[in-house]
Amino acid sequence: MPGPQAVSTLDMRDVRDETVVHDTGSQRIHVLNRSAAAVLRLCDGRHSEDAIARKIAGDDAALLLRARNDVERILRTFASLQLIET
Repeated sequence: MPGPQAVSTLDMRDVRDETVVHDTGSQRIHVLNRSAAAVLRLCDGRHSEDAIARKIAGDDAALLLRARNDVERILRTFASLQLIET
């Protein structure tokens, strides 16, 4: 099953501890923290929501539940901002 896919109109730039995302389609600018930027970078259509959470949590099983909740929330936000297609 394909995962979330970032829209093709995004231009991402790392600036210090944040990532600035310019959506050239809507002409909107978004500033993401490291966690949200990591999730967006994994929105390539190949990673499912669960696979993204596993990548974020790494080998730490204790973090996996929290990562799943965080990824779900972040993806909902990205979808509402039209940064991803699900």
